[in-house]
Amino acid sequence: MMRKRPHKRQNLQQAVATLNNDERAVLQLLAVIYTPISEQLLKKCLLAWPAFASHCLETTPLSSMVKRLLDKKLISSQRQCHALLAEPLTRELADQKKLKPLVKLVRRVLPPAENPSQSSCLREMRFGLYIQNFDQFNHFFLKYHSFPSEKGLSPLTRILNNPFSPSLVRTLPTHLRIHALQHIVADSLNRLLNLKIPLLFILEDKNWRSTPAAGLASLSYLRGICLLIRGEFSKVEEHCHFSEESGSLGIYGWLAFCQGEIDRSLALFEQDLKIMRHQNGADFFFPGPEGFFFLLALLKKGDFSQANRILHFIRNFIHHQPDSPLTSCFRSLQQFIVFRRQSFGAYDELPHFSDDKSPLSILVANLCHLWTYHTLTDRQLSSLRTCAQKARNTGFLWLANELSALADPRKDNAEPSVLTHLIPRQESWERALSALSALKEGEIAEFSEPKVRLAWFVDFTDGFLTIFPRQQRRNKNGVWSKGRSVSLQRLFNREKIDFLSKQDQAITSTLKETTRRGMTSY
Repeated sequence: MMRKRPHKRQNLQQAVATLNNDERAVLQLLAVIYTPISEQLLKKCLLAWPAFASHCLETTPLSSMVKRLLDKKLISSQRQCHALLAEPLTRELADQKKLKPLVKLVRRVLPPAENPSQSSCLREMRFGLYIQNFDQFNHFFLKYHSFPSEKGLSPLTRILNNPFSPSLVRTLPTHLRIHALQHIVADSLNRLLNLKIPLLFILEDKNWRSTPAAGLASLSYLRGICLLIRGEFSKVEEHCHFSEESGSLGIYGWLAFCQGEIDRSLALFEQDLKIMRHQNGADFFFPGPEGFFFLLALLKKGDFSQANRILHFIRNFIHHQPDSPLTSCFRSLQQFIVFRRQSFGAYDELPHFSDDKSPLSILVANLCHLWTYHTLTDRQLSSLRTCAQKARNTGFLWLANELSALADPRKDNAEPSVLTHLIPRQESWERALSALSALKEGEIAEFSEPKVRLAWFVDFTDGFLTIFPRQQRRNKNGVWSKGRSVSLQRLFNREKIDFLSKQDQAITSTLKETTRRGMTSY
């Protein structure tokens, strides 16, 4: 068996252990500064730091120390501390009670600009968290998010989960603690990072003894998401405690769905949605993954009777959360439903599902592809197997099981798949019947023969062409009436006539008005 490769952070820490005191001090200062810095400003900070012996620069030039750190790959060529070392070294200074004065020094030499860069905002957010100045944190947190959204780890994940620090997270106010952990959980799922240590913190009751009643529902919601996506269904009701007033925020509906109890799942989802809309307004929809599973539960029968409602919910979610990691999942489902409802004629364009690389997006895009085309390519199958293995290695067992079942449907998995066969395969005539059953009477009329039409009668006499448009009605036997005359003036003036076809509109757009000897003709 091959020897396991040492963790990269351990290799870096071993390199740190070989530094002398002065080199270590330079590295610690760079960890606090966090952003790239010129050698001149770095020297200015060092000389202002009482803990650093300034005479050392007389014997060993700063450039030599920086080169040694660079050679050991502890910093970048722009003199920025390695991302895997910045937080451990900063926490070390905090434990030694040396961080606060150093933060003061850095802010004096490198004061935040009136319009700071995003990286400067991140440095100031770190200062606020580490020295527990939460007003400063909030100020720069808002400024950080005023920049265009970028894909990548949340700043809270970068600071608090690099590696995860229970002692640091415990110092945060409850609302910020829950908010930070929500970001860590979301990033762990989207990047398939191991969630084991943060999850232990989330589930440990002693970390939440001072949580106000208003925060307990948010805590239970967070616990529920973690346990469900990891497939630890038996622990959900043990760790998630909701009040009648809050409802289960979609967690119990999601649990019932994963256990294959679709009717119960729908009842629980509907009950929670009613409570949440009473509290947040009539347009409110579930903000997290639970909302997506609600839509899948609505599709369970494969008859698309709830298609209109599902599409409304999807538009609602995309409108309010365009930057959510889940948006690509909702878009894929939207394309699939629209495709299935186009069963009355030729398709303008076959759907192409999301290329987003997050694991949930990969799962949903491939599910929709399978439900649409009834097969997956070798490339898709390979991607699913790779993603499933990563999910299994990082403890996301439910996700791993669904990915594996999709890649190898005949293979026996530890748990039966809920999603792969959620939508039964349908032939074209079955899709048409399903789509018809999903339409309301008014929508069906769009595909049936109209009851009123405009008929164009043409007369050519003595070299003159005359057009007579007439409004005809179809009786119950399907026979059109002789019709009554419709003036060309009315058509020219584009008066509202709701029975014009596209061809009628094309003809009326060519009409011209002429006036001769006081007579107007068309």
